[in-house]
Amino acid sequence: MKEEASDQELFAEIKNGDHGAFRALFKRYFNRVCAFVMSIVRSQDLAVDIVQQVFVKLWEKRENLFIVKSVSSYLLTSAKNESYNQIKASNTRMRYETDYIEESFQAYEYFNDQESLDFGRLVNDAIQQLPNKCRQIYRLAKEDGLTYSEIAEFLEVSEKTVENQMGIALKKLREILKPQLSDFMMA
Repeated sequence: MKEEASDQELFAEIKNGDHGAFRALFKRYFNRVCAFVMSIVRSQDLAVDIVQQVFVKLWEKRENLFIVKSVSSYLLTSAKNESYNQIKASNTRMRYETDYIEESFQAYEYFNDQESLDFGRLVNDAIQQLPNKCRQIYRLAKEDGLTYSEIAEFLEVSEKTVENQMGIALKKLREILKPQLSDFMMA
């Protein structure tokens, strides 16, 4: 019965705390909104997380929400905004990870020659542990100085793939180097 109700009828019932109406609306729009979000974030897991978050916010704010256009437009706009917020947060996180690794490398420039050689080997060993695609993209960016768009064109992949692979590379390098840097500094 609830699934046959119009969006506006369902939303009116949701505003009154009707869980059945919420489930019906969720069931009606979840896949459609997920497909839309996938076109933005290019990750199924992230898309599902974002859409679930949109529906959670809808439920939490239901009493104070006034949907002017349509429920569909509200959900898609909310999903789009949440997607952009996630991308922005991801880019910020990646920038901090990059800064962390670069600052770690710079901090050791003051070592004497032997220590520099040891540190260089440590970093090179960590880079060698990266998966092939990550290692290739990391080297093109950091050693050859190519931009993400240049790397994407060279490897014939999307720029988003390059960003994702750099994120993976930086995360893995941080995981690999963090304990070794502590040992290295104590030596």
